[in-house]
Amino acid sequence: MNDTMRSGNPVLAQGLHSAPALGQWSGAATMSVSGTALKTLILLGLVLLTGGCSFFQTLDALRGSGGDIGETLQRVSMLAMVGMVGGLVTCFAMYFVPSWSPVAAPVYALCKGLALGLISGLAEARFQGIVAQAVLLSLAVLGLMLFLYTNGTLRATPALTKGIMVATLAVFAVYMATMVMGLFGMRIPYIHESGPIGIGFSLFVVGLAAFNFILDFDSIEQGAQAGAPKYMEWYCGFGLLVTLLWLYVEILRLLMKINSSRD
Repeated sequence: MNDTMRSGNPVLAQGLHSAPALGQWSGAATMSVSGTALKTLILLGLVLLTGGCSFFQTLDALRGSGGDIGETLQRVSMLAMVGMVGGLVTCFAMYFVPSWSPVAAPVYALCKGLALGLISGLAEARFQGIVAQAVLLSLAVLGLMLFLYTNGTLRATPALTKGIMVATLAVFAVYMATMVMGLFGMRIPYIHESGPIGIGFSLFVVGLAAFNFILDFDSIEQGAQAGAPKYMEWYCGFGLLVTLLWLYVEILRLLMKINSSRD
């Protein structure tokens, strides 16, 4: 791909870099911004399809489980793990072979919907109405960042791109450390709790996830301008969906911390 096809999003950068050069696609269908938007909506619809089913099934299971909550939670956790593993496998497949994205991206969306629906059901069972709040806030943030990008208020400058990437990698490292420490019965203090530090950390991560949209929009715009192959609409839609779902999870986590602090 052309040197102009740079991207701050590491997932999209790999796909844009590995896509064939523009000259190889003369006269062939190429990606467009509108096409990418349509593919993103399709992927989001698939997430909502499996997410909605697993969400309501989780609520029904919890409400009808009587005193056997532990067994229900174990089943929910196993199904969520299946969705997470399936999403991870398809994510890696697209990262190394972006041309598989027309098939792999929908599979990823279905798997992630299963996992997030189950997680959301657990959150809703504890705090009624929290999922609707998280969904609306996520879509509102997406709309706001799109507005700020299209009117030129926020652009993916080299300095901004570098800052977002460094901060994102740092947060990723913190979450990986949390997972590893959890295997040994340990956890990083404060940031995962419902106190001021934990809420402040979640606010920071929500803001960081929101700014990742700027990198996604820039990648999509560059791909369309450079004439990337048509399958890159699915790949870029997948990249945008990854950011949106990350934002949703972080907002859900933030709302849970806020509600817990009031108990």
